[in-house]
Amino acid sequence: MRLQRVTFSVPEAIVAATDAIVRKERRSRSSILREAIEQYLKAREEMEMIAEYTEAADLNRALAEGHLEAFNEISAPGV
Repeated sequence: MRLQRVTFSVPEAIVAATDAIVRKERRSRSSILREAIEQYLKAREEMEMIAEYTEAADLNRALAEGHLEAFNEISAPGV
């Protein structure tokens, strides 16, 4: 994996919390922040997939209800 340097600003509290993890886990800031961004991107992708699945489920439910109404109309007694 080719790495690219990115510079951004974060609140001091995030830097302090990150540095505490760096000391505890003996890792670099970059590795901690890279992992955090990867987890964020994965969670966002999962949320987008859930939204798409929910939309598809709603559409399927509406279609099924429409088919059920049509079936009930043609199979109703006395028709």
